[in-house]
Amino acid sequence: KAESADRLEALDTRVHESEDHVADLGELQASLDGGLGELRSAIEALRHDTATLAQVQADLHERLDAAAASTPAAAGTKAARGRILGGRSADLAAVSAATDNLVREQLELQAKLGTLEDAVRRAVDAAAMAAAESSKLAPLRSHVRVLDDELSAQHEAIEALKLSVERAAKKRAAPKAPAPAARAPRATKR
Repeated sequence: KAESADRLEALDTRVHESEDHVADLGELQASLDGGLGELRSAIEALRHDTATLAQVQADLHERLDAAAASTPAAAGTKAARGRILGGRSADLAAVSAATDNLVREQLELQAKLGTLEDAVRRAVDAAAMAAAESSKLAPLRSHVRVLDDELSAQHEAIEALKLSVERAAKKRAAPKAPAPAARAPRATKR
């Protein structure tokens, strides 16, 4: 009896541990899904910022090209070109510095974007592993339910057996009432 009770208790403990493990995996899956959504939003924002930065850079290049095109073509010698561009050199230097800053920012954003994309890939991989673990546990869940039902049925059977044993023990222990004494035959008057 004690060995069966110990086995049932161990089985019950394993069932509850398995249920806890399944619940933990479900929570992990939900957390990974939430984090993955946030990472995707951050990546989309960075992509938008990178596209905007690229557009600003293209606009600056157009302005530089327009400024270079607006110089008179008649200035054929280097000296003449230097005098004409002398007044614009400060403007071109400022535009060049701004362009360099934008290029640096774009490279930084691209690096951040790459980092976030790597994080998303890792999160997707982790979510896939959690989903695979969760799907592996599906048969275990049904097995745990069956074992839990069997455990309940065995527990009820054990309780019924205990009651039967207790009743039988009480019947044996109860003193038996003496059997009525046999009556002696009456003497008849003759």
